[in-house]
Amino acid sequence: MAHSKEHYIKIWGYLVVLLVVSVAGPEIAPKVASGNVKMTIVLLTAFGIALVKAYMVIVEFMHLPLDKKFCTYLLSTCMAFMLLFFAFVAPDVMNHEGQNWVNTAAKKEVTCAKMAQKDKTFDKAKCKAMPYKAVAQLAKKSKGSKSAPAKKQPTPKK
Repeated sequence: MAHSKEHYIKIWGYLVVLLVVSVAGPEIAPKVASGNVKMTIVLLTAFGIALVKAYMVIVEFMHLPLDKKFCTYLLSTCMAFMLLFFAFVAPDVMNHEGQNWVNTAAKKEVTCAKMAQKDKTFDKAKCKAMPYKAVAQLAKKSKGSKSAPAKKQPTPKK
């Protein structure tokens, strides 16, 4: 089934409007909400609109519904395997530590940020340039140098 040129231009126009909305969503969300609500708005607009645009491209430009059912099954199977792969890999990849590895770059970034937040004179750029072991030692020193009141030692009974 062939469509006219105007049909494709109309679909392209819808896709451009959806692009504008998906770009404007993260720009408008901070003005409307804050915290987790803002993140939810941004994610819903980004992924929701991306799904709608993908569906429109598949249906209108790729003509997938007109192809044999095999193509639909193949696409569905690939998507299911991709989602399964993400579900199994994401818990380990999105953490700073795994069973057999440690993400020292992320740990160093977090440590530098925490030290800079505690001490406003701390040079975050120098911290980032240091190797992770040196940053970890510096963090231990800064924790140990706090002027916390000494605990009173119990007096031995005679």
